Amino acid sequence: DAIVITDPAGVSKGFGFVTYEKKEQAKAAIKALDQSKLEGRKIGVRDADDSSKSKSSSRPRGPRFYTGNLSFKSTEEDLKTLFSAFGTVSRVDYPKDPSGHAKGFAFVTMEGDVDSDKIIAELHQKEFMGRKIKVDKAQSSTRSRNRGSNEQSSKKSARELRAIREENASSKKQHKR
Repeated sequence: DAIVITDPAGVSKGFGFVTYEKKEQAKAAIKALDQSKLEGRKIGVRDADDSSKSKSSSRPRGPRFYTGNLSFKSTEEDLKTLFSAFGTVSRVDYPKDPSGHAKGFAFVTMEGDVDSDKIIAELHQKEFMGRKIKVDKAQSSTRSRNRGSNEQSSKKSARELRAIREENASSKKQHKR
């Protein structure tokens, strides 16, 4: 049995639930599909019944960095390469819009005990793929959830839109040459 969760207008909220007859079938689906791509987007597959695991336990331990003002042409692999000079990268979360295009920011999680201040000092305002990137310690998800729809979050989306316009204008200039 499977269900996709929708809003009142019938539009998918981006998640759903699949019920299996046996726990082994569910475990096999998780192993095969978690972090795979569906229509160009990375998906997370978890056991909804597993109350012994908290959501945070699935996240790698180690410092997490917000990386902003990224080129829309950059990839998770590009970010791994950039950050690997400071240690092992355990995870890169690079949000995409519904059409699969990068949003221009990412979260990079490092493994173990790395010098966060050194990473920020060396990468913040560094030119990376034609843009001066922003690197800072990522805020905890509870803190950002409590922020709500204040002025700071609306500025962020305006910044994203401006970055998209700049990127599009830049690529149009290159095509004219």
